[in-house]
Amino acid sequence: MIRVAKKKSKKTEYTKNDFEKDIMSRIKREFLKEYQELDERFDIDRGKMLRAVIEPLLDTLSLDFDRRKIKRAMEMPAIIIYRKTQPNPQPVCFVYAEFHFKQALITNADNATKLLKSLFPKAVAVYAALDKEPEKIKKSKFKHLDELIYGSDFEECWTKLRSFLAESVFGISQ
Repeated sequence: MIRVAKKKSKKTEYTKNDFEKDIMSRIKREFLKEYQELDERFDIDRGKMLRAVIEPLLDTLSLDFDRRKIKRAMEMPAIIIYRKTQPNPQPVCFVYAEFHFKQALITNADNATKLLKSLFPKAVAVYAALDKEPEKIKKSKFKHLDELIYGSDFEECWTKLRSFLAESVFGISQ
């Protein structure tokens, strides 16, 4: 008798990178495309454009700004929504997409937001997390983040984020 080894199907891991990409593609494909005028006025990326907007400013910033903190803040945002303007696009929303709704991660996002909002005062910042067991956190502890969102699965998180973006960022009543 010959035994045939059964192949175990590999369970694919959902990573933070995948979570960011999924949110970004949903904003691009579903949200901005649904409202054609928004698609014409806004763009989205995962930070490359932010570097291109901030780096020319580094030489003109006053000494009040710590350059290392600014560079660290530039690395922090996962997803940025921009208003298309010439010559430099202006960030209107920073979305920090994480796997955990934990105080330390939210504090990092809040610190980065403080610096980024000093450069772009009209920008909105939201922390979105995919966490089945979130920590109990008071929104009032974080002065610079405009919204804290979490969900136990992607669809729950996306529904809350979509609602926030529609009402608070783009002014669309749902």
